[in-house]
Amino acid sequence: MEPSVYTQGMSKTSKRRQNRQSEHQEVVAYVRVSTAKQAASGLGMDAQLESIRRYCELAGMVLREVFVDDGKSGRKGVAGRPGLAAALDHATKTGRFVVAYSLSRLARSSRDAMNILGDLEKAGSGFVSATEPIDTSDACGRMMVGLLAVFAQFESDLASERTLEVMAGLRAAGRKTGGATPYGYRAKRDGTLAEVASEQATIAKIEALQAGGLSLRRIVEVLDAEGMRRRDGKPFKLTQVVRILDRCKRDAA
Repeated sequence: MEPSVYTQGMSKTSKRRQNRQSEHQEVVAYVRVSTAKQAASGLGMDAQLESIRRYCELAGMVLREVFVDDGKSGRKGVAGRPGLAAALDHATKTGRFVVAYSLSRLARSSRDAMNILGDLEKAGSGFVSATEPIDTSDACGRMMVGLLAVFAQFESDLASERTLEVMAGLRAAGRKTGGATPYGYRAKRDGTLAEVASEQATIAKIEALQAGGLSLRRIVEVLDAEGMRRRDGKPFKLTQVVRILDRCKRDAA
């Protein structure tokens, strides 16, 4: 099997030479899994690495190093993924190609993907997808990389939208969606939120003061003067009043 490699700017003669040299070429693997998607996709660390090893064996490549990012989103740039940063640093210094299960494992942003591939190409290295026909030695191949990068970002954006919809549904059902329990409520064992009468009275006061035309800073001053306190007994801060009012708007929407 002829490996599909990122060889932008190469002539067809150079491409053929590169492909002939790919036999016994030393490469490194990059494996990434996002914990939120691991169970749904079935593409865990072991599954990805097994596919990469099988591809390298068929392509006559020698796998020398494996770099891993566990629980890191593909939306994070290189700086936010230490495994990827190490893989790219190694590849650019040694000229070894980076092999991943797919382009989406490398990046979920089309811009990030193209930047990474461009940097590898400039360093005399490249990228190999174990499951996709990536070969950018001609116009069709370059278009394929662009399309795959766009689809990877689309898939990520779609997943984010679904997550937001689920979170909105949970909030509408009065369930906690993670993080600290919002002011005015307490979390029950089943995950639903129950109102706290004293805190709800404070929220009502804040809404009434805003409806009366008071500025946020003036509202904070009135709450302090009337002895109204946060859950921890400390005076309210402006940012906390803003969060309370924002939540009231979301609940009313």
